[in-house]
Amino acid sequence: MKKAIYIASLVFAVVNLNAQTESFDIANFTPPAGWKRDLKKDEVDFTWVDKTKNTYCIIAVYSGVASKGNLLSDFTDEWNQLVIKPFGAQANPKTDTATFKDGRKIVMGVSQFCVQIV
Repeated sequence: MKKAIYIASLVFAVVNLNAQTESFDIANFTPPAGWKRDLKKDEVDFTWVDKTKNTYCIIAVYSGVASKGNLLSDFTDEWNQLVIKPFGAQANPKTDTATFKDGRKIVMGVSQFCVQIV
């Protein structure tokens, strides 16, 4: 069965207050309780599957990469590599930007796509 899923980086919906904080590259986070953890060379994934509702969610924390000097170009390159190629998401996601008090900026994207849950 095909279901739509939204990808949002570094957003944990379920947090166990007793869980210990983990680190990966420059990120510190509390892993969601009850989710499957998969550590790879350049990422750590947390996966949750609800077979009764035929839904799932993947939260991925990726290691940092060097910027090419343009925030939107960097976002587009990473979106293609991390979302379009593995999941077949749309090439033009809905995006939003945020600027932190210290001047750092981020671009966030979300896109809908269908997958087959086995």
